[in-house]
Amino acid sequence: MTVEGRRPGSKIAIPPSGGTVSIDWRIESVSVRPTRVELIRNGTVVDEVRCGDLSCNDHLELGVTESCWVAIRVRGSVAGREADIAAHTSAVYVDVGDKPVFATADAVSVLAQIEGSIAYVDTIAPKTDEARHSRLRAVLELAHHRLHHRLHELGASHEHVPIHSAHVEREH
Repeated sequence: MTVEGRRPGSKIAIPPSGGTVSIDWRIESVSVRPTRVELIRNGTVVDEVRCGDLSCNDHLELGVTESCWVAIRVRGSVAGREADIAAHTSAVYVDVGDKPVFATADAVSVLAQIEGSIAYVDTIAPKTDEARHSRLRAVLELAHHRLHHRLHELGASHEHVPIHSAHVEREH
């Protein structure tokens, strides 16, 4: 896969007003027959092409207004299960002006996972080494603080949940 001729792992800069990027891809397989190829932007399928041979290729145009990452995912299976993931490229990053690549839904999900990790550390994780426990909790708290702050910087809407503590009841 290439985006504007650039291979996965690359960055492309386009103007702050956005634009269209050209995506070319080719699949060649020895044994797994691809059933469909998905164009992925920030984790979401934005286009799909059916493929029935051991090799196929296409050219796609993608309108971009926000910074994002783009990849190709191939569906197919030796066992004939059409929905299996047979391959996935790494991403090409598209920077629109100076807008950061940021998916609010993903950030909120990661924030909840950090909160869950803190709750685990506070309640049921073995505390055989208090200093180690304190360092782990401090790393989790810092990650939570930075991501939470980033959400506010970008004006992203999200719920406020107190960081877990064995001494504080969580609101439901």
